[in-house]
Amino acid sequence: ASDLANRLNPKFERINTRDGLSQSTVNTIMQDSFGIMWIGTSEGLNRYDGKVFEQFYNRSSDPSSLSHDYVAEVIEDPQGNIWVGADGGLNSFDRISASFQLVDFEKLPRGTDPGESAIRSLFIDKSGALWIGTERGLVKRNEDGSFTHYRHDPMDRGTIGLGAVRAIAQDLQGNMWIGSEVSGLSRLNPANGRIDRYQGGLGQSDRPDNSIRDMIIGPAGALYVATFNGGLWEVDTQDLKFKSIPLYSSEGKPVVRTRSLLVDQASRLWVGSDNGVFLIDLNT
Repeated sequence: ASDLANRLNPKFERINTRDGLSQSTVNTIMQDSFGIMWIGTSEGLNRYDGKVFEQFYNRSSDPSSLSHDYVAEVIEDPQGNIWVGADGGLNSFDRISASFQLVDFEKLPRGTDPGESAIRSLFIDKSGALWIGTERGLVKRNEDGSFTHYRHDPMDRGTIGLGAVRAIAQDLQGNMWIGSEVSGLSRLNPANGRIDRYQGGLGQSDRPDNSIRDMIIGPAGALYVATFNGGLWEVDTQDLKFKSIPLYSSEGKPVVRTRSLLVDQASRLWVGSDNGVFLIDLNT
C-alpha cells in the first residue's frame, strides 16, 4: 500500500497560521458545493476561498457565535446547509449573516460541561437526514426537525455500543453502522430500529479493535473500519465477515493505529495513520 503512494510522488503546499489559519491542529476539512473549504481546528473554524481565510470563534457574549472553539466535524446537507460539530454542541451556519445557531437537541441544563454535548462525528444519509455522533451516543435529525436518540444501555444488547460515536456510515442495504470509542461496531436497521453489536473480545482476532476512529463504504459495498489499536479492517456488510487488512511501515513493522479514511474517484482507499498515509487500490 505504501509503495503505491510513493510512486505517485504527490506535491504538497503547506498552509499554516502565517497564512491565516486559526490554529495548526486541523481536525476536519470539508469542501462545500460552492468550492469553499471549511477547516475545523482545535481553536476555531476557518472558511477559505483559496486566497483569504475567514475565522470563526466562540464569543461568550454573542449567542450567534460558534458554540465552542474546538471543531470536530463540518458537513453540508443536500439543501446546502452547513452543520458544524463542536465541543459545545451542534451549530447551523447562516451564509447570509455569517452567524451560527446552536441546535439544542440534548436539552441539557444550563452550565453543563461542554464535553457532555461534544460532537464527534456527522453524517448525511441517502435520504438527506443528518446523523450526529456525540460523547453520549447517536442522534438522528428527522425531517420535521425533531430528534431521535440512540443510547447505550449495559443491560440491553439491542442498544448501541458504549462510548463516544466517532464514525457513522451507511451500507448499500440502507443499514447505519456506528463506530464507538469503547464498544466497537453497531449496526442499526432504520426500517425496524433493530441494533446488533459486533464487539471484539480479549484475544479475539476475527473482529476489529473496539476503539473505532473512522469508517467508509467502498465502491463494491464493503465497509472499511479504521481502529485506534487494531489497524484497518474490511467488513462484508451482507454476510458479516470481518477481514483484517495488514499495513506495514517502511521499516516493515505492522501499523495498528489508523485514524482516517477516504475513497477517491479512482476507487482508491486513502488511510491516515500514525505512520503516514497508505493508499490501497480497491480495484485489485
